[in-house]
Amino acid sequence: MSRLDDLKSELNTQLKQFEKKLISLEGQLDQSKDEAIEKLEILKQVLHEKAETAKARLKNLMDIDEDEKKALKAKIDILQLQLKLGKAEAIETLIDQKKKINIATQELKLDVNKRIKGVSEDLQDAIDDLDAEFESVEVKFSKGKELAKDIYSEENEKLKESFLGMKEELFELRKETTEKSKDVFDALKKEFTRLKKSIID
Repeated sequence: MSRLDDLKSELNTQLKQFEKKLISLEGQLDQSKDEAIEKLEILKQVLHEKAETAKARLKNLMDIDEDEKKALKAKIDILQLQLKLGKAEAIETLIDQKKKINIATQELKLDVNKRIKGVSEDLQDAIDDLDAEFESVEVKFSKGKELAKDIYSEENEKLKESFLGMKEELFELRKETTEKSKDVFDALKKEFTRLKKSIID
């Protein structure tokens, strides 16, 4: 695999994760705080179900020994336990849940990708979806008020225009990867961080 192929593969993964965060944050503009929390709960349940599928698939694997199966199952169990801790109604609870779930997913991801073929991509997508939503809901909590609807309508329209422009840039980056693509992507991430900060401030 050439250096450009490596770059393209790595960049495509990062672009996919970034796009989820962008779409999730954009979606927050039209949601109430309660709606955002409910969506977060739905995504936690989806990830819980994907983890259950991974656990079931693990039982039928023939190429790893029982001790390794037990170790992987224990990691999945820890993640599922964290996903069942209840709604995050306050910013402190949200941050604590996000931290614990992130630790559990990081522990699990590499092993699952290596060992449980066929479900690892679904599990990774569910992890990325939840991570993006956690980040966006944290922005809403940090704002201290509901970001939405009538109160911030003018501000929201400007943000939506910015998000649309960023999505168009993402599309172009995905279409063709060059040596300069990473620099373009880094600039895009900086702009996203600036927009996110403008929502909180």
